[in-house]
Amino acid sequence: MAPKRSILTRYAWLSVITAIGVLALKLGAWWLTGSVGLLSDALETCTNLGGALMALLNRGHRREIEGMVKKIEKIETALEPHFQQLFIDAMAMPNKVDPFPELAKIVALPERKVITAGGEDGGGRRRRRERG
Repeated sequence: MAPKRSILTRYAWLSVITAIGVLALKLGAWWLTGSVGLLSDALETCTNLGGALMALLNRGHRREIEGMVKKIEKIETALEPHFQQLFIDAMAMPNKVDPFPELAKIVALPERKVITAGGEDGGGRRRRRERG
């Protein structure tokens, strides 16, 4: 049991060191570019660093993380025969197929569009306007 703990401790240290390195890189990139996006990304890295520190310093949190990892269930989308269609339907806002009756009680849902194989207008290519 002791070797397993040492491996977990090594991974926790690796996570801490990696998070500090990534934070330094993102803050450096923000300093060079002034990009607010990079700054927000760097602040998000602080969350990763906090999680790594909790895993390293608190055995209770480490046990909680181990328990959560054991509960993870991998779903292989390639095995679902209709996944592509479900994904495309879910990309529409609201979902193209699901009626959402509870949401319809609160807000007026937009009218559903029927899209043909050639696109919304039913045609294939767009035609150029004639200059004249």
